[in-house]
Amino acid sequence: MRKKLKAKYPLEYQAEMLFIELRRFVRKGTVFFFSVPKKKMDRIPWMIEIIAWLFLTTAIILRIGK
Repeated sequence: MRKKLKAKYPLEYQAEMLFIELRRFVRKGTVFFFSVPKKKMDRIPWMIEIIAWLFLTTAIILRIGK
């Protein structure tokens, strides 16, 4: 069910829509990263993906620090 937006101006409406999309994206991301698959064969690609994201994030943080 969709909530009615209470914006008066088009810019407020777009800002609310952006906030809703961002919140949905964060929720899906946390479900992906923090839910470990039950089956062993599903867990292996999940671990590879998580380790790749951790290395990428670490590399970006260290690169920004220079």
